[in-house]
Amino acid sequence: MVQTVIILISIFMIIAIYKLVFKARNKVATNKVIPINRKKKSIGKEGKKACSFCHKKVKRLSFYVTEMGKVVGVCEGCKPQAERRALSRL
Repeated sequence: MVQTVIILISIFMIIAIYKLVFKARNKVATNKVIPINRKKKSIGKEGKKACSFCHKKVKRLSFYVTEMGKVVGVCEGCKPQAERRALSRL
């Protein structure tokens, strides 16, 4: 009877120690993860973006796909140039 109690207590202690070690290991793994909201990409002042052709900063761009499959943002002034090159609009 005493031996079974000692065996049960030792099993309980082994499980408790294992859980503590496993919990500590999980904390180390979660510290390596960077939250997405911390790595926000800033667009710049007032949300302006640069045109891919003239590099002028404008609030609104139209997006086209080049012959090579690259996406470019085009301002209102460069739209005719993009349409002359027969770029596909997104």
